[in-house]
Amino acid sequence: MNDLAELAESAGSQWTGTFNPRPFSESEALEVYQCAY
Repeated sequence: MNDLAELAESAGSQWTGTFNPRPFSESEALEVYQCAY
């Protein structure tokens, strides 16, 4: 699961997250990854 946390950290800081209609941060990214995994 540590890999998911690293991916979430990276995803939460991506500039592409600014186009997401919902707030998107590291914690939201981790939730998405955990649900998908």
